[in-house]
Amino acid sequence: MEKELSENHELQVQSFLSFGKMKRKQHIRELDYVFNEAKDIQLTEAVYTKDEVKEILDGLTMEAKDVLDKEIENATHTGALMLKLLMLQVLPWR
Repeated sequence: MEKELSENHELQVQSFLSFGKMKRKQHIRELDYVFNEAKDIQLTEAVYTKDEVKEILDGLTMEAKDVLDKEIENATHTGALMLKLLMLQVLPWR
């Protein structure tokens, strides 16, 4: 027998998915900002040496990793919180 969610629970699921979508878009904007900033601030010369390009790319890589690390950490904590809330709701039925 397959159980269905109540209308309220279905709305909560949809709200959670919408929140996730909004957060993904926010972090994509953050990455866009990091790359645009690198282009606008660091790319001022017409010609660059290999070492200069490597330095620019290394800095960009580090900033992108920081943004992604923060997003993954937030997503993990959000998932853990949702799991904890689900488990707390199940406790009275044990």
